[in-house]
Amino acid sequence: MDHDTSEKATLRRTLAAHCQQMQEREAQLRLAFEAAQIRPWDLDVRTRTMTWPENLGPGFKLLPNASSSTYDAFLALVHPEDRDYVTHTVARILKEGASYEIEYRLIQPNGNIGWRLTKGQVVRDAIGQAVRLVGIDMDITTRKQAEQALEQAHAELQ
Repeated sequence: MDHDTSEKATLRRTLAAHCQQMQEREAQLRLAFEAAQIRPWDLDVRTRTMTWPENLGPGFKLLPNASSSTYDAFLALVHPEDRDYVTHTVARILKEGASYEIEYRLIQPNGNIGWRLTKGQVVRDAIGQAVRLVGIDMDITTRKQAEQALEQAHAELQ
């Protein structure tokens, strides 16, 4: 009986230590996401539902006060001139199954237009059907503004 109790106590301590390590890793990952302005997301291809971690705060959500939305709601936020590009790229990726990286404009909740860099990959089921897209979204508005200012300055010098 003592051996069984001792073994359970050891397992409890080991489990507690692993839980503590997981919490520390999650905090580190959250800090890295915030510092790099990276937003992880997940798209269920069958239901067209997009989700993202709730614990990343409101700045990391496509829609205020939500931890999920639909792919169509996301597309409605994509700048109209970029919508076909995003739609066709995602369709191609789902068909070909490659990882991808795209840049596009997104209409922000305040009405401003920002730039996004999205990197993702397809997750397939056992029979090869695309079931999910997973990826990250980065706000690259500042970089794009700097590029545009540099291009404008270069054009003025010529």
